[in-house]
Amino acid sequence: MSGTDYTITPNVGLYKPISNRAIGTWGDLWNSNADALDAALGSVANVRSFRAKGDGTTDDTTAIQAAANAIPAAGGTLYFPKGTYLVRATTLIKSNTRVAGDGPGSVMLADNAWAGAPYNFLLNVNNTATTLTDHDFVVEDLQFDYGTFLPANAPGGGMHQVSCFFARNVTISRCTFQVRGGENATALVGCYNTLTEGCSAYDFINCAYDHWYGPQHARVIGCYAETATSVQMVNFNPEQTHTSGGGMVADGLVLANNQFVATGANHVPVQVEPLSAGTTVQNVIITGNILTNVSLSMRGDVRSAVVANNTLKASRGGGEVIVTYPNNGATAADFVVSGNTIIDPDTSGASTGVIRMQGVNAIIVGNRISGTGYVAAAVYADNPASVVLGNSTQSTGITAPPLNLPNGLTTTSLGITGGLGLFASTPVAAKPTVTGAWAGNTAGKALTTALAAYGLFTDSTTA
Repeated sequence: MSGTDYTITPNVGLYKPISNRAIGTWGDLWNSNADALDAALGSVANVRSFRAKGDGTTDDTTAIQAAANAIPAAGGTLYFPKGTYLVRATTLIKSNTRVAGDGPGSVMLADNAWAGAPYNFLLNVNNTATTLTDHDFVVEDLQFDYGTFLPANAPGGGMHQVSCFFARNVTISRCTFQVRGGENATALVGCYNTLTEGCSAYDFINCAYDHWYGPQHARVIGCYAETATSVQMVNFNPEQTHTSGGGMVADGLVLANNQFVATGANHVPVQVEPLSAGTTVQNVIITGNILTNVSLSMRGDVRSAVVANNTLKASRGGGEVIVTYPNNGATAADFVVSGNTIIDPDTSGASTGVIRMQGVNAIIVGNRISGTGYVAAAVYADNPASVVLGNSTQSTGITAPPLNLPNGLTTTSLGITGGLGLFASTPVAAKPTVTGAWAGNTAGKALTTALAAYGLFTDSTTA
């Protein structure tokens, strides 16, 4: 064919015959699909096609950025075939970009020749925005490794391997983060609708999966994190800094089916709470997680939180395992803490509990606390609007009552010694005993008297 017999598609140069009849049915089929195929192939930027070597020694920074720049505005994939890609500066990513590897064999690696701040492997282009600007990012099936890049080489911090600032619709899936003493695996700052799923993070010192500066609708699902010591495992807070406030809100966190492990001497918290006065965290669900030497901290103005069906094991360092109390002039409200299993905590202190809920309208139901190493109340709740029911505890080695409710339904205390349950009409010799002083609360005294008459427990309270 001559040049008058065909056209060429713009991205990958597919030939399209002008006269379909010249080559029969095959020509018709080819022309009908050539444009779609050209668009699909043209939206994939293979970093090897831009001269990235992936040999672990060649500096691939420039090649990878060129590939990222080649992604069309309509969207495309920045593709890393298997290989180790040495980089010494941050790769900036446009909106509508999918960054994809081939699993554990696709590695972005740093070393001590890093060019300077920022210290992210991947960062959205408009990272200085303070309102939602960039959008639609996917990062999947890659490994990020700080290698020999030491925190000492990053003055001022900011060693967050993958970061997005004020972006919508961000998904990070099936990635592995070798942080090696750096700060974070991920940092999603001021973002809206984010999903971190199936990822693993190791050896971070600030946070595995971090969300701050007014995040909204964040999900961390099915992830793993392990470190010896860190400020937190997961963070969800409203502020930009500890001193910024002004009514900022972190709204909507789902933390589900994760496994977090702290291997050091002290527990590391999952921190879902404001850092300063005048800010709020709200609408939180924490469920189905297995947490080893990890606590849940929800102090201050935290509203509408459900903590259910988690297993928290071997929390060390003497602190509470699930905790909220007034902080920065605000009190948490509307909590449900239900069905959690807490194994071998070492909580201590006369005013603390393994579960410490000093908030308004807290429902603490059906939790199980076992072990002999804690010297504190199993449950501590001191607000009259709280409901504490059906929690079980292994009392051996406890110096406080198994269930400690300062104030609770009274102005002083109500303690229950023994298991609480419903009894048949036949008298039961070993009923639990309720003790405490109602201090003039006649309705409360009438309630325990009536329940005792049904054989629920022995009422030893005083009016």
